[in-house]
Amino acid sequence: MINSLAAFHIVVFSDGSKAEQDTAGYGFAVFRKGQLIDSGNGQLGKREVFDAEITGALQGLRSAIAQRQPR
Repeated sequence: MINSLAAFHIVVFSDGSKAEQDTAGYGFAVFRKGQLIDSGNGQLGKREVFDAEITGALQGLRSAIAQRQPR
């Protein structure tokens, strides 16, 4: 699927989770032309899984914006 997108498209995957210790974490991966161009993850401490999901999406979006190539 990733490889079938136009060359200028950037695809972001993100996720959040909550551990048994009540700590939440997030991750994201940014792809262009099927190649991983950035990724990241982090811990939020004692938060809800929703906070981690949103943080992962936000950090992925910020990375995608920073990776944009001018037209």
